[in-house]
Amino acid sequence: MQLICVKKVLGVDQLINLTTAPGLNFGSFVKSTPGVGKQYLVFNSLNVPIPGWKIAAADFTAANAPTAKIDVAANNADVQAMIANPPSQTCLTWYNPQDASQTTPGIDQPATPAQ
Repeated sequence: MQLICVKKVLGVDQLINLTTAPGLNFGSFVKSTPGVGKQYLVFNSLNVPIPGWKIAAADFTAANAPTAKIDVAANNADVQAMIANPPSQTCLTWYNPQDASQTTPGIDQPATPAQ
């Protein structure tokens, strides 16, 4: 699964996209990454609009993202609800790491390959 959140890295807030291992206790994980009081998104998988592109921004408010809590069971319930009813991937903005001026909004369906 994919966890999208903002985390301090070397004192600077960074948007991170983490692929998690099967069997991970997400309730504990979101308690520490991103941390209590921070919003996050969980996806079973991401539809990358253009291969190789990276996430530039996430609109947590538009996605109605939950906030990490101290209570691990409550976090697990939030994650299960998100898996059962995934947020729209249109809340994500992607960029080309080779040319950061190129961006595109996220998509909910895989891109159709060019013919």
